[in-house]
This record gives sequence, structure tokens and C-alpha cells, in this order.
Amino acid sequence: MPWVTVSLLCVTLVAAEDQSLRERARATEGGAVSNSMDYEDPVVRTPQLFAMSDLIVYGKVIGAKGVLIENDSLVATVYSIEPRRILKQKPSLTTSDRPGAVPSNLVVRRVGGTLIEGKYSYFTKNSSFPEADAPKVGDEVVWFLIYQPGSGVFNFAAGPFAAFRVSGDHVVPLAEEVKARRGDVPMLLTAFLRDLDRAAGRD
Repeated sequence: MPWVTVSLLCVTLVAAEDQSLRERARATEGGAVSNSMDYEDPVVRTPQLFAMSDLIVYGKVIGAKGVLIENDSLVATVYSIEPRRILKQKPSLTTSDRPGAVPSNLVVRRVGGTLIEGKYSYFTKNSSFPEADAPKVGDEVVWFLIYQPGSGVFNFAAGPFAAFRVSGDHVVPLAEEVKARRGDVPMLLTAFLRDLDRAAGRD
């Protein structure tokens, strides 16, 4: 795992409609509508991910569902995560209005996905996190997360660069584009977790 310093610059290009997807669907024959979010995500490596994250979790995806956000103008997918190990936890997460340990099921939100409500369907394409690369229920993952107190959910600390899947006994990025841009190669899960423990001061 390379441990080098890069500067971060993130530019977001929005191609989504401002209008509610529900309103658009009701005005559309067939009731199916879609939009897209186009991002320019900078390459972010593990040291920066570690520093940026409020929470780093190794766990299992146990649920996924589509929801509407931003005044119903975008579809997001909300994942429930069953933690196996908490590799970093910001102290403020245990000194909130409901102090205590991290909940047994974490909720993580990603822009993009599909939601079907009766005869209406809504889809948002996330160019930096294609649906083909999206997490699936049953996946074992290592995710670098930032807490959003306004919504009570976690987001990825650096888009697809903050999301890893456990494949066999190795760790790989979720998104194919990340592999190409960051030059990732499969890394043993034990070595990956050991490096994170060292970053947290646990040898």
C-alpha cells in the first residue's frame, strides 16, 4: 500500500435536473425518468483516506435500498453494514446525542441507483461510481467514511476511491476506474488491515 502525500482538489459537475423526479415521472408517459451526476474525483491514496475519514469499517453489506434525496431530485442507494472491525472512529461519534458504541448496523449512502414506487421508476446514474461496480448485498467491504450529522448517515470519504471490496483473501477497489487511475493491485486483507492498524497507532 503506497503511503505518499498528494494534494486534493475535487470538482463536481452536476448534470441532474432540479425538478423532482416524482413530478417528472407523473408527467411522463410510462412513468420512468432518469438523470445523472458527473463527478471529477481526484486520485486519493490510503494516507489521505485515513486522515479524511470519521470512521473506517471492515464489515458486510446486509441491505441496500433506493431513496430520493435533495428534494427528490436524485436517487441514492442506502446500504446497511454489519461491522466486523472498526479500524478508526472519530471520538465525536461516541459523544453525540446518543452516546455509546457505533451502532451494530451502519447506514452508508451513495448517490446513484434505482427506486421503484408502484408504476413509477426513478434512476440516477453516477458517472464515477457505475452501477456495475456498486456494492452488492453480501459483499465484504472496507470503507472509509465521513459522517453527515444532518442526515444521520455516512458518505464515502472520497467517492469510489474510499470503497474497497474483499475478494477471497485480498482487498480490491470497488470501481474498475479506480484500479486504473490509482494503479491498485490486489492486496492481502491481513496486510491491508495491519497497515490501517499501524496508521491508528495499533501495532
